[in-house]
Amino acid sequence: MTGDLNLDHIADLLTSTHGIGHVTILMTGGGVATLYVGPFVDDPDGGRSVIAAGPGTYRTEGPSTAHASDFYVGPDGDDETFVSPSPDATDEDVALLILTEYAKALAARDDLIDPWVNATIAEISDLIGDGTLPPDVADYSSLHDHIDANTLGGMCADGVVLDLGIVREVQDRVDRYLKTGSTHGIETPEDRRLAANGLAGARGKLAAHPALEWDVEEIGGGGVVVMIDQPDGVRVLSWEGDAFVVGTYPGATWWETGEPTEWEEFPTLDAAIAHLATSTTSAA
Repeated sequence: MTGDLNLDHIADLLTSTHGIGHVTILMTGGGVATLYVGPFVDDPDGGRSVIAAGPGTYRTEGPSTAHASDFYVGPDGDDETFVSPSPDATDEDVALLILTEYAKALAARDDLIDPWVNATIAEISDLIGDGTLPPDVADYSSLHDHIDANTLGGMCADGVVLDLGIVREVQDRVDRYLKTGSTHGIETPEDRRLAANGLAGARGKLAAHPALEWDVEEIGGGGVVVMIDQPDGVRVLSWEGDAFVVGTYPGATWWETGEPTEWEEFPTLDAAIAHLATSTTSAA
């Protein structure tokens, strides 16, 4: 009948066709079936997934079923932002709808995505440090010129449930990081100019100066600063106006220490880094 849904078939489409590794159909009381997509994490209510889809009728023998005219898809635990398929939707239509909503929901789930992102960025930095990757690698696709980038971060390791939805979101964020220095993209005109001037590439350029102990930190709006620890404070490389600026701040945290003791402008990123390499205490 038009609109009849086979939840087991939808789950199989999500796993076998679309590579979503975390798909579960559970009985959620009174014989009601709910299809969950995404890994479960602990929360005050006992646990939640990423997407919940239902209701349906749970069956221990034969497939669990539902009807498209009374079927809802949305973030697990959020009853305000669900969407519904058309009343005559097929299993394939609903699987695609769930896949779309899953991608949207993952973009907001830093708790699931950021650990993989951080592990991937750390591995890329190590590979730049040992010479496996060039210091100026520009985006995620460029990584494949040198390594099998799909193995980064451990998402495809033995014992890990492969979930292409999570993989795509992680790779998108790492791609943004390589392009802009921020995993969440560029949001303001100042940040766009900052990235266009190449400050985001400071990470790779600084790798050519291993004696400098540096870190790239995100600031409001998706921008970045490069921080280099010093015995008497911290040096900060940032962008201001049409120039790159090197500032020295007395203290452990540059944003709490007031006026810098040094404030020098340079027309290019290379000039600013060359200054850092020759004038920073920890430089060889």
